[in-house]
Amino acid sequence: YLEMNEEEQVSQIVHALEGLVVSEETLEVNNLLSCLAPEQRCFASWGTCSSISISSERVLEHGTSPGLVSQASELIQKDFSMDTERDHVKYFCRNKYTYYAIIRRVDCPKADCAIRVILDDLKNPRIIVLDYIRTRSKAKGLGFGTMLVKFVLAGAASLHANVYVTSTIEAISYWIKFGFLQETDHDTDDRLNEFSDCTLLSLPSNKKIGWPSLTQSQEATETLIEELLESSESSDSDTESDSEDSESDAIWILE
Repeated sequence: YLEMNEEEQVSQIVHALEGLVVSEETLEVNNLLSCLAPEQRCFASWGTCSSISISSERVLEHGTSPGLVSQASELIQKDFSMDTERDHVKYFCRNKYTYYAIIRRVDCPKADCAIRVILDDLKNPRIIVLDYIRTRSKAKGLGFGTMLVKFVLAGAASLHANVYVTSTIEAISYWIKFGFLQETDHDTDDRLNEFSDCTLLSLPSNKKIGWPSLTQSQEATETLIEELLESSESSDSDTESDSEDSESDAIWILE
């Protein structure tokens, strides 16, 4: 250290302080989760959100209020192709719910980290699927992703719910840190993994699910939902195309 020039010494001190910040954030995660009351681990009722103060600077918010959904979606959509409204309709028709959680500064509405999960019930979910998670570039390394994942896991544990993750191949090593392993039950994989390029992961503590066979009526309903969603997408695409044609025509006329 004594052989370093002044600039190198300052750089090393800054690096060490940054390491302390990360350690404090990580410690704060565990302290926060251990101090949560049972009611704080419950999911917020539909259309509302709940907040938990992390520190004097940041807050964790979770729920389904329009404002929160917008904040979370804005961040997640920077990396993922996610249609918030379409997904809401798709899952709602299947008696499932999209649920969001974010961490943000108290003086800024933009999320530093956001996660989306799929619940099969808002009050007492039996199944929770971690769907998307993203951290803003400037907030990486502060433990916010870990905090949101552990918050979901704590809530799931208090409700004795099974937890799953739809993960890309590249992200599997990240989820292994939380104890997730590849799901081996084919029925569970068929029911919960909706992405051909993702692997379904699960916790070893998950209870085995006896999936009932879909009746013809249920299969017909599933098919109808998919057709309606596809029809809606096609209609939106046609509308955008018509709009572009109209704009082109208008430009041509002006010219």
